[in-house]
Amino acid sequence: KDSPHADITKPFSATHCFRQERETADFRGTSMYASLRVHQSKDYSRRDDMWSVLYVFCDLISGGLPWMSYAANRDREMCQKIKEQIHGTPDQTERMLMGETYHIAKYKRDMMEKEGKSELPHVPLPLAISKDVKKIDLLRKAFSHLASLQFADKPNYELLRDSLHGFLELPLPSDDVPLMEWHDDNPAADKSKRHSWDWEVPLWKMGGIDDPIDEDGDSLWKEAELQMDASSEGYNDASDMAKLPVEFQFRVAQMEYHSRHSNETPPHIALQDWMKCALPLVYGDWNSSKFERGNHRTNDDGFRREVFLKIVEKCLKCASRFSFFRCRSCYYDASTAPEKRRKISCSLGSKVAVSRALTGLREAKANEVKKRFAPPPTLSFSQP
Repeated sequence: KDSPHADITKPFSATHCFRQERETADFRGTSMYASLRVHQSKDYSRRDDMWSVLYVFCDLISGGLPWMSYAANRDREMCQKIKEQIHGTPDQTERMLMGETYHIAKYKRDMMEKEGKSELPHVPLPLAISKDVKKIDLLRKAFSHLASLQFADKPNYELLRDSLHGFLELPLPSDDVPLMEWHDDNPAADKSKRHSWDWEVPLWKMGGIDDPIDEDGDSLWKEAELQMDASSEGYNDASDMAKLPVEFQFRVAQMEYHSRHSNETPPHIALQDWMKCALPLVYGDWNSSKFERGNHRTNDDGFRREVFLKIVEKCLKCASRFSFFRCRSCYYDASTAPEKRRKISCSLGSKVAVSRALTGLREAKANEVKKRFAPPPTLSFSQP
């Protein structure tokens, strides 16, 4: 209480009070959830904590925030600009609930338009919840209250709680954020989609990295060729891989090279190449008629996709060799002083994208091993 920074005009309790508000405060936190006042260099207070809670709530309700792709690319200035638009006059609170798919697609379109490209991708409709007047009014009331608070003002927690509880009392539109299937109650059901969610494929590119295929392609492919030659006759790794697109064959071989040389490969290099294999498996459509063994498979036959499963297991094995890419050097460059965060272009947060890829691969493996093996193709013989 006797501190020179204490503001005795704003009592906190009988023995404590708030420190004096700083005129400016350096940014602390994450652009994804930091309040608008924090972006504006205002001193942090309870107001900003609750502001961030509302951002987290909107993220959980709709699956994403309007500035999510800019935050993933550490564009703090654009994050602030969008937040100022949403909380401005007139406010655009409905944008908080438009959904991840809409926000990512709009980001991609805006970037392509900025680059002067003529063929722009389609932006899907926002979630129906963003048009629910009652829910938008609840959020607007909560955000407006926080925006009116000064540094030492106590938030109206009851008002904020009632605003959030209001979402429980109102039914969610049927086409809103899909639920994840945590348990598979019907193993025999077709799992060709592999997911109960509909995420956009994340953008992923790590800056400052040359593709090892270009740098050391000869040794890489010689080793891959030796491995293929060592396979057994009949259906083997070589014949299975030969059905896949050539670029994807290269990516899998590159990933396996890192897996076998995990003590020599820098983790961030391995992560970059691993993501190029994992993302198509997790988010792409697997063509069983082209990629699986035999010429009798279809995408909805419900049988185990052995080639798909084999590559999923290769991805998980590689990830385990690099401790599932949890080490700090995957995301920070310690060769600089002070260390800097690696420049990763990703429409999601880099760690979020890696976590989702790992979760998707594990789920895909769990679904495939429950299925029965496909019967052999029917043989036909021409009449003599």
